[in-house]
Amino acid sequence: MNPALDAATGALHIAAHGTPAGLAAMTVRNTRPAVAHALLGLEAAQACARVPRLYSLCAHAQASAAHAACAAAAGSPPDAAARRADEHALAAESAREHLWRLMLDWPALLALPAALQADWRARFATLYRRLATPAAGASSSTADTHPASADAPTTAGRSALAAELAEDLSTLADELAATLPAALTTALDPPLLDGSPQAHRDAPVAHAGFLATLLPPLDALACTRRLALDEAFAAAPQLDGLCHETGALARHHADAAVAAALAQGRRLAARILARIADLRESALALAGEGRSTTRAHSDPTLPAPSPAPRIDACSPAPGVGLARVDSARGLLIHQVRLAARPAGEPACIADYRIVAPTEWNFHPQGVFVREALATPPMPAADRRRRLRALALALDPCVAVSWDFEESGDA
Repeated sequence: MNPALDAATGALHIAAHGTPAGLAAMTVRNTRPAVAHALLGLEAAQACARVPRLYSLCAHAQASAAHAACAAAAGSPPDAAARRADEHALAAESAREHLWRLMLDWPALLALPAALQADWRARFATLYRRLATPAAGASSSTADTHPASADAPTTAGRSALAAELAEDLSTLADELAATLPAALTTALDPPLLDGSPQAHRDAPVAHAGFLATLLPPLDALACTRRLALDEAFAAAPQLDGLCHETGALARHHADAAVAAALAQGRRLAARILARIADLRESALALAGEGRSTTRAHSDPTLPAPSPAPRIDACSPAPGVGLARVDSARGLLIHQVRLAARPAGEPACIADYRIVAPTEWNFHPQGVFVREALATPPMPAADRRRRLRALALALDPCVAVSWDFEESGDA
């Protein structure tokens, strides 16, 4: 593999200019290479095999999106058992990603007691290994489709292991929710509500409200109808001309604890709580209970809502496939167009588009820039720590480099 084509080789370069009155300027430059170009001309199967090697984070989400998009383009969607197995694997990957941030990165940034950090590191290592095993991602409905070795767990044993893991994750979620948001200081998480004073009201904005709106749920068909999936969009996506935030907060803003934090303007706390809500949802999926939905259950005459899928795909035109995946970091889109080939020859990639969550959340006029510019005046050291916390809450899938410049007495 050519290292220059590895998505992990790019970075977000963030430059902040601070003054005593607050942040005067904020720029974000994403240097991640357009790795989709490396897939052009490959056979569809080769492209699907290469995609997870191009991404060091959320590799299964990327692979799932590639397989689903290519299958839709070829008119051969996966069977129900394969899709269920994929959903479980995506849930396990999301849980691993959430635990990494919640049990390692946030405790370090918040300088939680050393003993607590050591305990969480040890528990994280154990949980990470358990989530990486096939049993964690297999439900009883899919496990029997694969031959078992003599010493492999039975179907009932796999279900019991998944239920035990889900219970452990749920208990841990309670502990995380009781610890992390309470450790956020006002300097790290200043109350921000649309309409409250901005540090610099002349900062460039795309619409009247200075806080970016949350990306609404979009299935694959809605993505094909509402998003202009060209190269410009892939680099800086917008919906209806506006910048949106994707990720756990967009998915779980209606959760009671998350909504309460948002009502107080505690947006970092809300994102941590939303990530914890997503962890709980992943635990339920691993136990075979499906995902929650926002549809009300109060009317007993309505049928029970079906679990919202983490992945779906469609073919808006012959030879074209689009897949949408709810990854740990937010909405991930793959769109592929297959070249016409003589009958019997493998399909090849004529065009490929990948839109990752980082491109939404770190758009030059997106949520990171907007909330950074809305940070109230504070000492330079506090402001730098605040910006690092905001970036962690939005969780880019590439490394971040920082350039801080201060003028005046900041």
